[in-house]
Amino acid sequence: MLEGIGTIPCDDPSGQCPRPTNKEGKQLEIAEIAANLDTTLLSDNSSGLRSYMEPAIAIQTDSYRKLLKIIDPTTESDAINYSFLHNPGGKGGSQVDLDLIAYARADKVSRTDDFYTVRTGDSGLVDDPDPITTCQGNNCSFYGIPVNTNSVQLVVDGSGSMSACVAWGNTRSSTKRIFFNGRKYFRTRRTCLVTRMESLQSELRNLLNSLPASANVSLQAFSSPGYLNHRNWKDGQLVALTPANLSSALAFVNSLSEGRVTRWGGTHPWDALNKAFRNDSANSIYFLTDGQPNRDPNGGYWSTRDYNRTADRYVAINNNRNDQLAVNTVSIGLHSPWMEMMSNGASGSYKLVNQ
Repeated sequence: MLEGIGTIPCDDPSGQCPRPTNKEGKQLEIAEIAANLDTTLLSDNSSGLRSYMEPAIAIQTDSYRKLLKIIDPTTESDAINYSFLHNPGGKGGSQVDLDLIAYARADKVSRTDDFYTVRTGDSGLVDDPDPITTCQGNNCSFYGIPVNTNSVQLVVDGSGSMSACVAWGNTRSSTKRIFFNGRKYFRTRRTCLVTRMESLQSELRNLLNSLPASANVSLQAFSSPGYLNHRNWKDGQLVALTPANLSSALAFVNSLSEGRVTRWGGTHPWDALNKAFRNDSANSIYFLTDGQPNRDPNGGYWSTRDYNRTADRYVAINNNRNDQLAVNTVSIGLHSPWMEMMSNGASGSYKLVNQ
């Protein structure tokens, strides 16, 4: 799918490299060299080293074939550090380096042919298609936690620490960008391939696009009161995921990465959590954060002593509901004992994501 892939140049100081030949000793043309290229992956799931006149591209993947990284096609000792394209119309062998990591995902919801027929507007092919009312089993999930309900409350961290970079690239941009490194904000021109916030946005978009139109969704972001990301969509209420509401929800998700990251805010989840627990029409919560709260629910400084009493507080609130919630929690980058205890006491699942 890439046009203009470069060819490996001669690395001999004299500039005299023997042109590849076939078994009969006949020199090969570029097309023949490309056609005969061995694309078998090695034991480390990477392409073999490319040599003179072979395509200047190599890849590496994982054992599940989900990740794809374009890598250096030659040895580390030479001047080539990246796979590259030839610059169209360029002179003197000018080239464009390729530096890419991609992650393959699939639609996690099992759809029927009738579903796609209705979505594409060709309803004349079916009389009365069966609506999809829920995600089935593990086919729909949020950070690996199954979503098996039609009433989904999403409470997610919008704080500045979500600007932490998950995967760094090998290139530099012309302008500096602000990130969080676990202790403070810093500026760098180094290219970040994905931040925690961008990963969260991708997960939310995947989930929202996978849920059926009959689902009811609420969406809240929390940070610090008065800061950019301490806000919610549709007042944090459960709303039917109609096409118009889906578009609006996706716009809200995309907006979470806007503005100066130092104004996104801290970690104050209590307003959003309290609203979610008060929602009498809900049956689940999906709560995500990448840090410890700045303050406890009563406004005091957060400490390890707050783990049990905070979890017990919300478990007690849940037990007093007429319809108890399944409280699912995700912590990114650190183990969160209080979130795990809260999920264990509220019929939910806890997951640690090491990003």
